[in-house]
Amino acid sequence: MKNLLKADFFRLSKDKSALVGLIISVALSIVSVVLMYVVFYLILEIPPGALDGSEGILGIPVLTGEYFMKSVFQSSNNAGIVLAIVIGMIATKDFSFNTIRQKTIHGHSRTNIYLSQFITIVVYAAVVMIINAVISLALGSIFFGYSASGFEASDLLYIVYSFGMGLLMYTVIISLVLMISFLVKSTGITIVIVIGLSFLLSMVYSILVITGGSNDIVQFFLNLLPDQHFAWYLSNHWMASKELIYSLAMSTLYIVLFTTLGITMFNRTDIK
Repeated sequence: MKNLLKADFFRLSKDKSALVGLIISVALSIVSVVLMYVVFYLILEIPPGALDGSEGILGIPVLTGEYFMKSVFQSSNNAGIVLAIVIGMIATKDFSFNTIRQKTIHGHSRTNIYLSQFITIVVYAAVVMIINAVISLALGSIFFGYSASGFEASDLLYIVYSFGMGLLMYTVIISLVLMISFLVKSTGITIVIVIGLSFLLSMVYSILVITGGSNDIVQFFLNLLPDQHFAWYLSNHWMASKELIYSLAMSTLYIVLFTTLGITMFNRTDIK
């Protein structure tokens, strides 16, 4: 396993798509903050401070450094969707270049091959996401302010919490994309499926939110979706205890489920 990890990290360091993914995601994060500033302050001429949520103006979104930092971890956001596509590209390259076959010939078990790829990609995603989150936090705070209450020393712990929860929720996406990559073994098909699933899940979530209301059955299925967990995470400074525990439990369950399914299917698949 140790040798597998070393080899996977070495290949990742030489993979141009990993670097391109980082550059594109950072560029999109920067553009997102700047564009919001131009639209709301320069074009719409919203009064300074009106976007931090302190005035509660109807129809005006809350845009702060805190918001931009946390939104980076959303799977359908700029950095999120770019990273998901890059992860699919990285994962399927081992099949394209017969690297998987070479690993099995050298005696590595398929389970270890899969887990090594998973760990490598999670570390890569964590680095990319944290870089994007720090940049978004800094720029968002410069243009819009950190939050309505300003930055305090205790917010350092809150930032650590935000990074941790955001990465856990995004790891659900990583485990899903990796499972798909090992199932279809094709970069193009994986990218199409990832983009399609992203839009489909967002659409399903939006429909359930609109039709949910007080319907307990709809609300139950709504609460199962990762998008709902992220909505709790994004809309609250600190998540309520019940929502935090539920999100932690469901995110962990999804990661274990997708990883187990991925390993099981990979162990039963012929490698050509």
